[in-house]
Amino acid sequence: MIPRMSYSLYVKGKGDLIAEVSDEQFEQLQSLLVAEDLDDQDFFIDEDTVSFLEGEGVDASLLHELRKVLGLVTPADPFRTPDPPRSEDEGSGFDIEWRRNPGVE
Repeated sequence: MIPRMSYSLYVKGKGDLIAEVSDEQFEQLQSLLVAEDLDDQDFFIDEDTVSFLEGEGVDASLLHELRKVLGLVTPADPFRTPDPPRSEDEGSGFDIEWRRNPGVE
């Protein structure tokens, strides 16, 4: 059985799962991205943010999942998933929200 990761990342407002992340991956994201306040459970992600995260050494598999949601994975990539529907006023980024997975210590 594969152990469950500590946190899940979702497209805010849609609930689409982006990825499950370990404590280490989550702490790295949290330390690099700006939260509006201490209770904030979301982050804005766009192509520039992903490039910044890559430069800071964020886990490659997490970056891949973020790129998939942004539609930045090339069509030749066998892991490509359909781009999420976007409204015209959304721009090129999105908010991700995180949730601690219940029962994970």
